[in-house]
Amino acid sequence: MADGIEYMGLDELKEKLGDQLIAGGDEAQGDWITIKWHVDDVLDVREDLTREQAREVLHTLKRDHDAEIGINWDVIEAWADNLYPDPERGGLVAMLNGEHHDE
Repeated sequence: MADGIEYMGLDELKEKLGDQLIAGGDEAQGDWITIKWHVDDVLDVREDLTREQAREVLHTLKRDHDAEIGINWDVIEAWADNLYPDPERGGLVAMLNGEHHDE
């Protein structure tokens, strides 16, 4: 367990959740779904971040996201801009503040 997150393989997860798990391509309907975002998704939005910074954005998203909005590309960009502002880049927060300039 690292950073308070327990990592396990798919076989271990299937064993732990049994028929509650909906596996990709499986027609069985379980009680759980999982949507996964990766550090590379954060880096797609903010190429200027390090992997460590992108990981911090990802963990902040998990901890602090608004369940009514969820996590999407705009939310990822907003959290990345909030945690690691880049005045040259602008970004979603700058756009919402009326400061965003198109390239």
